[in-house]
Order: sequence, then structure tokens, then C-alpha cells
Amino acid sequence: MGRWRWVAMPLLLACAGFDTVVWERLPVLDIPRGPALATLGSNVVLFGGAMGYWLSDETWEWDGSKWTRRDPVVRPPARGGHAMAVLDGKAVLFGGGAQTSAGDGVNLGDTWEWDGSEWTQRAPTRSPPPRARHVMVTVGGRIVLFGGTDDNGDTDETWEWDGTNWTQRQPPQRPSPRGWAAMATVGAQALLFGGADASGELGDTWKWNGTNWTQATPTRSPSARQGHSMVGLGTRVVLFGGGVGYPPLGDTWEWDGGDWTQITPATSPQARQWHGMAALSGEALLVGGYYVIGEGAGVVWRWDGTAWTASPEASPKPRWLHAMGVVGGDVVLLGGSQTWNYVEMLDDSWSWTNSAWARQGPAGQPPARGGHAIAALGGTAVLFGGHDADDNLLGDTWEWNGQAWQERQPIAAPPPRTSHAMASLGARVVLFGGNPYGPALCDDTWEWDGTTWTERFPSTRPPARSAHAMATRGSRVVLFGGWDEHSEAVADTWEWDGDDWLLRSPTTSPPPMTSVAMASVGDVVVMMGEDSGASFAVTVAWVWDGTDWSRHVSTGGPLRRMDAAMASVTDGALLFGGVGPGPLGDLWKAQLVSVAGSGEPCASAAECASQHCVDGVCCDTSCVWQCQACDVPGSEGTCTAITGDPRGNRTPCSAVGTCEGTCDGTNPVSCAYPAPSPDCEPATDGGVGDGGSTDDGGSTDDGGATDDGGTIDDGGPASDDASHDADAGLWRPGNVATLCGCQASGAGAPGLALLAALGLAVRRRQR
Repeated sequence: MGRWRWVAMPLLLACAGFDTVVWERLPVLDIPRGPALATLGSNVVLFGGAMGYWLSDETWEWDGSKWTRRDPVVRPPARGGHAMAVLDGKAVLFGGGAQTSAGDGVNLGDTWEWDGSEWTQRAPTRSPPPRARHVMVTVGGRIVLFGGTDDNGDTDETWEWDGTNWTQRQPPQRPSPRGWAAMATVGAQALLFGGADASGELGDTWKWNGTNWTQATPTRSPSARQGHSMVGLGTRVVLFGGGVGYPPLGDTWEWDGGDWTQITPATSPQARQWHGMAALSGEALLVGGYYVIGEGAGVVWRWDGTAWTASPEASPKPRWLHAMGVVGGDVVLLGGSQTWNYVEMLDDSWSWTNSAWARQGPAGQPPARGGHAIAALGGTAVLFGGHDADDNLLGDTWEWNGQAWQERQPIAAPPPRTSHAMASLGARVVLFGGNPYGPALCDDTWEWDGTTWTERFPSTRPPARSAHAMATRGSRVVLFGGWDEHSEAVADTWEWDGDDWLLRSPTTSPPPMTSVAMASVGDVVVMMGEDSGASFAVTVAWVWDGTDWSRHVSTGGPLRRMDAAMASVTDGALLFGGVGPGPLGDLWKAQLVSVAGSGEPCASAAECASQHCVDGVCCDTSCVWQCQACDVPGSEGTCTAITGDPRGNRTPCSAVGTCEGTCDGTNPVSCAYPAPSPDCEPATDGGVGDGGSTDDGGSTDDGGATDDGGTIDDGGPASDDASHDADAGLWRPGNVATLCGCQASGAGAPGLALLAALGLAVRRRQR
């Protein structure tokens, strides 16, 4: 227990006891986007949001100096646009936007509590309708929730949580309906600022005293915005960032109880939106956000009332075009780019040792670069070439001995180049191909013996190429793909036996791909990249066994990307970073294990290829929704919408008077209810359970990724489609089920975009 994995199951295999690629996300906090934060004791708790470009179900704690991932067996499903606040020594989480196993978007209405070690889902008799983009803080022994976007659009509802139940308040005055406002506790009141509605961003300030809302009339005020964050520090509130579209804002403001004052510190965090803030030890903490470029993953900014200071980087910045190698069981990483362009390069060097990143140098390390290659040789890692920050080609050779970098000065060397590939074979490092920025790509083969580069002249060689991949399998080096001379991606497989190149003719082959990552795992080679035949919602790994390729697909591993780096370690291979909709900073381990197929009995998720043990069988998805089950006779192993009562540990349907709900076999997300009547009162339920899962960690099976690359709404005309309207909110299903006077989420509209799941679409203005 405590460690958990996502796995990939081959598409063509469905029996027990087969080998498949298992991906484990290692405990490295990426830059969280749209997370919820709350202060619990001496720690700040962070849950969910987007990591890279998938929704997260991870729980992290900051103790003032470092982040620690907590791995409870039961956890809320992945989500964004949710909110948290603390009451009676527990962090309370409500709602947010998520994605069903079918890929449909859905607003959530579930209530969870974190006690510092475990998540517990609560089952109140009354709850706010499912929503995202709302705000929550603690005021006077209760948690107050305001606004957000439910299935009918933006709302102006005020709800309170007393530790047992939710109660809707009906104040005579209230802020207008909105989402993505910010709220903070100051004294015995809550302060709310800004947000956005269908007409655009808002810049008003409101106070809640536990009974009524009052609009403040400050003489100065921050500009209208959404996606900002606020936190209370004694009698003051600090606000940072947010914006109106792109670029975001990076301003700092303080509220003193009657007016806003802009602060202009010498150093500030980068401008950003949809970040998280919390208070700890009298300081305001800020982490994550969208549009953050070049900041180290998991960096925490502290505001002491006068100045902003940043915590040291604990892991490499998100990047692509970097390279990794292995020395004595430790992985070394160097360089790459943190932005979309090819000319802003990094010069930092990191090593992964004893399950933690450690920064090396910077004295004596290679200059900044990208497009280089690193391969292991004996007790060293060998680096060659690439291009620098001015896009000049490099032809230098460096060695890392586990302690320091040393530049070598061989008499002969390959011509300068970038986008080449290297792999070790016996006592030599083999280099092939690359881009010399000339009229033609390279098709030359070189070997490094620790002292000298020697060009080889085999009778057969692969056609010239760049951005290909190479790895060692047994006594041969495997080469796949890349760009050819005509700027076309290729899909050929070659092997180098030390004397000659051999063209292989596998029965099954990956599609043409470039800029993939490849490493040996046991007696096979695992390759991962941007498979054009896969959606962004799945992980596709290809495995070469020396004769043929096999395709392995998972729904929760590292998602589609280019220019990541892989390196072989004792018990598998590590993959770091790459570029999807932006540079990534996630770290994964790939292993090959024998697992059971869908529908077979299980006691824990580790026994299942899908990594989902639900209702006593291996299930194809996490199957967490209220009206789903995975043990339906005849469909064992397939998550199926059910009729009747929710099964296992899923939340029961609410029952008030004759208003009892039931699963209708159509909507897997939540119970269906009869129309309102005089005999029943309005009631809602959260619509999410733990799915009867034994050990799947409650993670959503698709990671919340989408195929749109996380594109921000372009601010164009609003859609009139009732099934999906970014103006109205996260989701507006066309057939919303009536829940005794309230609204329960329907099946959702198809095609959830990640930023829509987070509620990050920039509001479109009505014309």
C-alpha cells in the first residue's frame, strides 16, 4: 500500500498472466494548474488540478520546506475547478469538473474530508448542485461556499457546511452570479473579489458577515479579472495575479479592511492565472498556475507582507530537447528548452539518486544546449553535440563520472550536429545520423571507446535522418523512425550488431514517428512518443522483443508527447519531460510485469492490467460514478451503467419523501429523480462514490487528458448549443435531470477539453 501505479494493457491481449508495460508516476510535483489549497495544522494540503495536461487526483503536503506526496488508498476522483477549506481539523473539498470514463465532461457535487492521512467521502442529506469554479472559506465555525458554474450556468448561491450537512442561505443581498472569483477570510468575515460571468470579467468587492452580503466601495481596486487567488493574513488580505485572457497579470494587492492598495515589491512571481494560495506561519504561499514559463516544478513563493521570495528548486524545470544517461544506477539529466522556441536553452544538470532529484554544478558543466544525446559507457555518461542558445551547432564531447562533468578533447570527432541518437554497445558508444544544418541530413555511424571517436563504414546503413531514437537490446542497438531527407516521418526498424546495420521487417510496426524516447527494460526495448494513431487521453508504448513490435495502451500513464528523454535503470526505465501543449516536468518509471485481464477476480489494483480492481473484478476503467458497476453479469470487467440502487461503497441515492432516486441504466454519473411534487423537498447528492474499489486509488482512468492540446478559448462568439456552452459554465447538458427542485448533472456533453474541465475557458463576451 502507499505506492500506486498506472498500467498499460496491450490491445490485442485479454487473458491472464501476460506481460504488459506498467507506468508508475514517481513522486515529483509538476507545476500544478488550478489546484485547491488549504492549511491544515502545520502543513498546506494541495489536491487535484492539472499536472502537465491531465487532471490529477494527487494529494500533496507542504511542510514549510518540501513537498511530500500522500498516497491514500481511497481518494477523490481527479478534477479541476474545485475548492477546499478547513473545518474542525479537516480539509473539506467540494465539487469541481471531471471527466467520465466515456470522455464526457461532468460537474461534481461530492463532499470529501482529508484528516491528514485519509480521504473520507461524506454523504450529507442536502448538498449544493454539482458545480465548478466556486470558492470556499471558513467563517465563524462554518465553511461558506459561493457561486460557481453548475449545469445551468453561473450561480449566485450561498451555502454553508457545518461539518455534517450543507444548508443554502438566502441573504437579501448577494454578488451577481459568477465563476472563478477569489475569496479569503479576514477577521470574522469573508472577502470576495472579481470573477467572471457571461458578459466578461468582474472587479467588485463584497463582504460576507455570516448573515448577509454587503458590497464594499473602496477608493482603489484591482482591475477586473478572473483566475486570481487571495488569502487572509490577520487583518489583511493579499491578492495576486489572474487576468482577462492572455497575457495574465502579475500584480500584488492588499486589502486593509476598507480599501485596496497595490504593492510593488522588488521581486514578484511570474504573472499567472489559476494558481493556488494558502497561509502558513503568518505568510502567504503561492504555487503553480497557468502561463508559468521557466519556473521550477513545485516552487513555492512566500509573501511576508513586504517581499516575495521563492523556495529553491527541488526538481528540474519542465522541458523538452533534453537528454538523460545512467552512471552507477543514477540517472543524469542535462539541458533542454523550457519554452516552445528552439533558442532558449537550459544549462542545468540534475541527477536522480535515491528517489530524489539533486542539482549538480554549475561549475564545469557543459554549456546550455538542446538536441544533444547522452549514453552510458562503463562508469561514465557520454554527451555529444546539440545546439546552443544562439542555434549554433555543437560538436563537443563531455563525460559525467557521477560527480563532475569533464570535457574531452579527442583528435577526431563527428561533425557538429543536433537531433542525432546514441546508445552503448559493449565497450563503445554508437552514434548515428542527425542534422548538420546543411543541404543533407547525416547517415554516418561513429563509435566512442572512451578516448577516441572512430567513424565506421558499414556495407549497409539506414537512410539519412534526424530526430530518431536508439537503445540497446542485448548485443544489438535498435534504431527507429525519425525525419528523412524529405521532411517525412519514417517507420523503419534497424539493428546495429557492431559491424553492420540490419533492416528488420517486423509483422507489426509503429506508425511513422519522430522525436520519440526509447530505452531498454529487461530484455525488450520500450518506446514512447507522439503516436499519431492515439488520442491525448491514452498512453501508447511500443515494445520491441527482437523480432516484432507490440502496442501497449494505458489510460493513466504519461500522455502523448515529443522530445522526452528515457534512461534504463536496474528495475525498468525512467521517462522525464517532453512537450505536449507545453513543456512537461513529470517523471515516470516503466516496468514490464505479468498481470490479469479485465473481468478476472482481484483483491487489489496491482493484480490488474488496467490497475482498476472494482467490485471484485479487474475493470477496464476506474468506474467511480454513482450509477456504474463492473461486475454486471455478462459484462464483467466492463464498466456499465446500472439500474436500481448504487452498488458497493458508492453513495446511495438521496431519498426525501416520495422523491427517492434510482439509477436508470442511462446516466452513469448520478441517480435519476422524479419531478418535483408537494410530497418531497429538493435534494441532491454528490453523484460520486469510490466505485467499490479495493485499491485503485480513486484515480480517473483517462487522466483527464484531451485531444485538443489544452487550447484556451479564443474568445470568439458564444455557442448556442445547449449541450455545451462555455458562457454558461463547465457543462450544460441538454437533458438535465430534475432532482426534486434542484438540478442533477446529466450524462454530460462529449468532447471535454482539459481547460474546460478546469473551467479555464476565457469568458466570451455577449455581443
